[in-house]
Amino acid sequence: MPENFFSDSEIEGLREISLAELREICDKIVLAIKGFNVDENGKYTLKRIGDLYHTVTGTAGIVGLMEISGLASEAEDLAKTEDVETGDAISKLRSMTDHFNLMLSGLEDNRRDPSRR
Repeated sequence: MPENFFSDSEIEGLREISLAELREICDKIVLAIKGFNVDENGKYTLKRIGDLYHTVTGTAGIVGLMEISGLASEAEDLAKTEDVETGDAISKLRSMTDHFNLMLSGLEDNRRDPSRR
């Protein structure tokens, strides 16, 4: 894809849409983590969290939010490889999700208040 495939205004529009989508996904991840139990459904929950973070990786990467994309990729790998029995994965994912939420909130604040850019 050429470097200037999208105009600046198109990229800005995509970022706005992407931020809304990323917020929805973050909320789903938070709910999945809150509802996590170390039981037979735990592996399913970790897979779901990994899948959600996979979507974050791609969505953020497409619009140039590389720090969020990188964090999401790490969280996805963690969710898909950690042993669910220890509960360690969920603790690490909770911390990563808190960080993701803070990064996303900062971006949203910057969008609402252009003087912060």
